Amino acid sequence: MREQEMREKERLQLLMNIEHQDKVENLKQTKKKETISKMMVEVKASNAQALDLREQKKADEKRLEEGILEYQRQRREKEENMIAEAKRLAAEKEAEIQRLRELQERAADRQADIDALRAKRASEEAERNQRAREAREAAHRAEVVKELEESRVKQFRDKEDRLTEQAAASRKEFLAVIAKQKADEELERRLYEQKQSALRDHAQCVRDQVSKNSDVQK
Repeated sequence: MREQEMREKERLQLLMNIEHQDKVENLKQTKKKETISKMMVEVKASNAQALDLREQKKADEKRLEEGILEYQRQRREKEENMIAEAKRLAAEKEAEIQRLRELQERAADRQADIDALRAKRASEEAERNQRAREAREAAHRAEVVKELEESRVKQFRDKEDRLTEQAAASRKEFLAVIAKQKADEELERRLYEQKQSALRDHAQCVRDQVSKNSDVQK
């Protein structure tokens, strides 16, 4: 009778072990599903970042085009102002020449004519220096704009290349992890099925032995 009780306890313990293993296996499967879901979210975030980069590239190109148009507009405006200023200066020069002529006609002193001519030459020299300085400044600004744009384009392309490489590496790593997890899951599933089959066989053997012993005792 005591032996029968012990066998019954063993049978109950075996059933409890099987139920516990089922719970552990279900928990492991749930954790794996959560891990895969998290990785899918990270991949979606990486794809969204690549999309934002393309949108930023379009915006940068638009700003560049607008900057070039604005620079051309300012250059045309400056040229028009320079032409208008040149006309104004020419008119002033003509007026000054006329004034000097009148002075020559009215004045007997030659020194006044000499002073006027010196003033005229100084004014012309100042104007030439001003135009040369403005031309140098315009050329310098254009060169600075060109260098800044070349640097910006290079930085943008370098950043785009890095992001592309990172996205490819992340995708490759993700696919490798998924493949490994699938292989691990398949291996664990087979081991689990083998273990469950062995446990069922053992349980059946125990039940058969218990039944056999019960029949003998009867």
